[in-house]
Amino acid sequence: MKLEMLTDFVDELKYLYKMDLSELLLLSYVVNAIKKNGEVTIMNILQNYPFSSQMTTHGRIKHLIKQEMLAKEIEVNDGRIKKLVKGKKYEDLVKFLRSI
Repeated sequence: MKLEMLTDFVDELKYLYKMDLSELLLLSYVVNAIKKNGEVTIMNILQNYPFSSQMTTHGRIKHLIKQEMLAKEIEVNDGRIKKLVKGKKYEDLVKFLRSI
């Protein structure tokens, strides 16, 4: 991919989805963890995500939830456990990425 194409992609990602590449990387990490394990908790991501601090990762997770790329489900039996699932707009992002 040429640098100009990458720059256009990043600009469009910011404009359409209010995301940067770090959030796209985190979203990919979460979705892969869901596919691999069947489910994933916020705590699991915070403990294992290798590309930023726990505080930064938590802020990015909150932003992805606000953008509806991810959704949070609270465990019925233990309200301290919060699972992450794909959000309403996740499939729109996948279609956008495949169109490039």
